[in-house]
Amino acid sequence: MNTELEDRPTSTGMRLRLVWRASRKAPSGLAQARERLRQSADAWTSEDRAAVGEFLQAQIARQQSDGGPGS
Repeated sequence: MNTELEDRPTSTGMRLRLVWRASRKAPSGLAQARERLRQSADAWTSEDRAAVGEFLQAQIARQQSDGGPGS
Protein backbone atom coordinates (compact mmCIF):
# COMPACT_ATOMS: atom_id res chain seq x y z
CA MET A 1 0.00 0.00 0.00
CA ASN A 2 2.81 2.42 0.83
CA THR A 3 4.38 1.80 -2.58
CA GLU A 4 1.08 2.73 -4.21
CA LEU A 5 0.76 5.84 -2.04
CA GLU A 6 4.33 6.89 -2.82
CA ASP A 7 3.51 6.87 -6.53
CA ARG A 8 0.42 9.06 -6.02
CA PRO A 9 1.12 12.33 -4.22
CA THR A 10 -1.84 14.56 -3.40
CA SER A 11 -2.66 17.60 -5.53
CA THR A 12 -0.59 19.70 -3.10
CA GLY A 13 2.40 17.38 -3.45
CA MET A 14 2.00 15.81 -0.01
CA ARG A 15 2.89 12.14 0.18
CA LEU A 16 1.11 9.81 2.57
CA ARG A 17 2.32 6.67 4.28
CA LEU A 18 0.48 4.12 6.41
CA VAL A 19 1.92 2.73 9.63
CA TRP A 20 0.17 -0.37 10.91
CA ARG A 21 0.31 -1.12 14.62
CA ALA A 22 -1.52 -3.95 16.29
CA SER A 23 -3.81 -3.14 19.19
CA ARG A 24 -2.85 -4.24 22.67
CA LYS A 25 -6.10 -6.20 22.52
CA ALA A 26 -5.01 -8.02 19.35
CA PRO A 27 -5.71 -11.75 19.31
CA SER A 28 -2.90 -14.13 20.10
CA GLY A 29 -1.16 -15.34 16.97
CA LEU A 30 -1.63 -12.07 15.10
CA ALA A 31 2.09 -11.28 14.93
CA GLN A 32 2.89 -14.67 13.37
CA ALA A 33 -0.02 -14.46 10.93
CA ARG A 34 0.96 -10.92 9.97
CA GLU A 35 4.54 -11.96 9.20
CA ARG A 36 3.29 -14.74 6.94
CA LEU A 37 0.82 -12.41 5.22
CA ARG A 38 3.63 -9.96 4.48
CA GLN A 39 5.42 -12.64 2.46
CA SER A 40 4.50 -13.57 -1.07
CA ALA A 41 1.98 -16.41 -0.95
CA ASP A 42 4.17 -18.17 -3.51
CA ALA A 43 6.81 -18.59 -0.80
CA TRP A 44 4.43 -20.13 1.76
CA THR A 45 4.88 -23.69 2.90
CA SER A 46 1.90 -25.93 3.54
CA GLU A 47 2.46 -25.24 7.25
CA ASP A 48 2.25 -21.48 6.59
CA ARG A 49 -1.03 -21.92 4.71
CA ALA A 50 -2.46 -24.07 7.49
CA ALA A 51 -1.37 -21.63 10.21
CA VAL A 52 -2.89 -18.62 8.46
CA GLY A 53 -6.06 -20.56 7.74
CA GLU A 54 -6.39 -21.66 11.36
CA PHE A 55 -5.80 -18.12 12.61
CA LEU A 56 -8.42 -16.66 10.26
CA GLN A 57 -10.95 -19.39 11.04
CA ALA A 58 -10.48 -18.75 14.77
CA GLN A 59 -11.11 -15.03 14.24
CA ILE A 60 -14.26 -15.75 12.20
CA ALA A 61 -15.53 -18.12 14.88
CA ARG A 62 -14.80 -15.56 17.60
CA GLN A 63 -16.72 -12.86 15.73
CA GLN A 64 -19.66 -15.19 15.16
CA SER A 65 -19.77 -16.26 18.80
CA ASP A 66 -19.74 -12.65 20.00
CA GLY A 67 -23.27 -12.40 18.63
CA GLY A 68 -22.79 -8.92 17.21
CA PRO A 69 -24.53 -7.63 14.11
CA GLY A 70 -23.32 -8.61 10.68
CA SER A 71 -22.85 -11.76 8.72
